[in-house]
Amino acid sequence: MVATTMKKFTTHIDELFNQVENDSEQLMVQRATGDMVILSLTDYNSLMETLHQLRSSANIAHLQKSIEQANQGKSIPVDIDNLWK
Repeated sequence: MVATTMKKFTTHIDELFNQVENDSEQLMVQRATGDMVILSLTDYNSLMETLHQLRSSANIAHLQKSIEQANQGKSIPVDIDNLWK
């Protein structure tokens, strides 16, 4: 995470936004009234999807079981080119 002051943020907004967008970097803007975090829409959507999936105890159990199976070598290789055929 990159941190900057409000003054530097307003002076270098385009450069900082490009950094957030191009590097998937989060930006913390330090303000007297409270710090703010800026992240790309892609990163935000990914975070929201993860939170949504982890809200359900059934999803968590399924994920844990899948990880366990993968760690035990019980995964099935899939050719991505033939996945939707």
